[in-house]
Amino acid sequence: TAESGTIYKINIANNSVIDTIVSYPDYRIKVSSMLVKDETVFIGTSNGLTVANINGGKSYQDTLFSFPIHHISLIDGKVFLAHEGGLSVYDSKKTYSQLGEIKLSSVKRIKTYNNTIWLATLNGLFICDKQLNPITEFNKSCGLLSNTINDVTFEGDMACISTDKGISIAKTE
Repeated sequence: TAESGTIYKINIANNSVIDTIVSYPDYRIKVSSMLVKDETVFIGTSNGLTVANINGGKSYQDTLFSFPIHHISLIDGKVFLAHEGGLSVYDSKKTYSQLGEIKLSSVKRIKTYNNTIWLATLNGLFICDKQLNPITEFNKSCGLLSNTINDVTFEGDMACISTDKGISIAKTE
């Protein structure tokens, strides 16, 4: 849970605070995404990536990723970060601003579906294989309401694509 710039570890059974994981001195810092992998908490904020231990103790701002993080996703055991400049793989410290001929503009979400990676961006929705090789793209010219994709969710063989102009539904097969 987060309140007043602080992220707490709580006991849901009795609604009590167990420990403080991170406390941000600047109340203007916005938390956009969190992911727990093993004992590590990855926190995407408007100021970048904070890495902390789930059991409290020391946390730090990862200076390599000191830009706003929109979304954090775990894919095949690797931590992926979506941000204004594209996407990064935390484990290898590699940042991608382009995939093949596709320039990544502000990646908002990273999702997986049927052994593929889906990237929601300001320039459309890009589908890649697990090695980040582009497979296809959806955008306004394909019938989406807008190129500005905020998120995508899946139900069976359907993808619900959230744009700044509304929801588009597409078959994934």
